[in-house]
Amino acid sequence: MNQFLIATHSTLAEGLVHAVHFFNSEATNVHYLNAYVEDNEFEKALRAKLDEIPDGNLVVLTDLAGGSVNQIAARLMQEKPFILVTGINFPLVLEMIYQSEDITADLAAEIVERAKAEMLCMNTLSSETSEEVDEDDEL
Repeated sequence: MNQFLIATHSTLAEGLVHAVHFFNSEATNVHYLNAYVEDNEFEKALRAKLDEIPDGNLVVLTDLAGGSVNQIAARLMQEKPFILVTGINFPLVLEMIYQSEDITADLAAEIVERAKAEMLCMNTLSSETSEEVDEDDEL
């Protein structure tokens, strides 16, 4: 079974897990770690959290590619094998947790690409849609 650890600056990780539970209250395989909220010893906290998570296919999700949370997680991949995905959004998190098969690096990359497509500027999307409708009206 896939196990997930969402680790982010401040309380974003906790918020994402609460949102996951809104959609799937039985998702016991989703864990979180809020970085730099209670102290500045994130690496120590991450090591402890990784040790707590049940064995299984582990996926760690972080918020910022250049941030310390992701940099520390990337270093720890050398010690404990896991898939690391950064720059997460909620569609990505949902798709990840609903996967029934083990998440590999290749599958994670596919999910990342689909999650990117979920990021839209509705203002420009609305104007593009309006222009298409106007063009159709001219026919």
